[in-house]
Amino acid sequence: VVAGLYLEARYAFLMSAGIALLGMLPVLGLNFPDSHEADQEAGAADAGFASRLRSLWIAAPILVGAALVGGFYETGSNLVGTALALWLEFGEQAGLLAPGMIAFGSFAVQYPVGLLADRVGVLVILRGSLVLLALSAAAIPLAQDLPWLIWPLMLIWGGIGGGLYTLGMIIVAGRFTGAATLQATGLMVSLYTFGSFLGPAVSGVMLELAIFYGPALLFGALAALGYWSSLEPGQKKELPN
Repeated sequence: VVAGLYLEARYAFLMSAGIALLGMLPVLGLNFPDSHEADQEAGAADAGFASRLRSLWIAAPILVGAALVGGFYETGSNLVGTALALWLEFGEQAGLLAPGMIAFGSFAVQYPVGLLADRVGVLVILRGSLVLLALSAAAIPLAQDLPWLIWPLMLIWGGIGGGLYTLGMIIVAGRFTGAATLQATGLMVSLYTFGSFLGPAVSGVMLELAIFYGPALLFGALAALGYWSSLEPGQKKELPN
């Protein structure tokens, strides 16, 4: 929208802030049920963030991997896509279009990913997404000779980022019950946010080291980390199929 309207930076910011505020309006009238009993259970189980994080890793390491990789990748791919589009001389508008391509990819796949996860299993879709991430990472250097390739890659990156978040929520819903669901959701969002915080900084360093091969190596390592977390013992028995 910003690219199409050719908005100045300040007006783009004001428009984005206004949309964010409008998005909050629907929840203002919601009535939340009494959660006193759940709060008591959560309080009894509260042994500190580090302890709960260890428990989450023991119970569902794949959730930890999906949250960290998904968050890191969501923001890191935005920086990488924008930087590569500008490096390949697609023009100033590419800096605005690149995040839009990634956001569209993320939005477009979330429902299909959830539907497929119900039919063929969470592990199949999650591992397939990580394999696709590795393949897309290997394709980044090809954009040096095929500049147009960066655009479908950004759609794929957005889809993988959104898909990992969706799969993480499905894992929480299928693996935990009661107050544990609230704790697992909070931990997952915290890990996703932490990954999002690290993504741009590390991606920027890798871009500085090697404009094409740096991000390729980074995204390949993320795919390997996520896939390894899905191979931890006992996961097949504990994930919804």
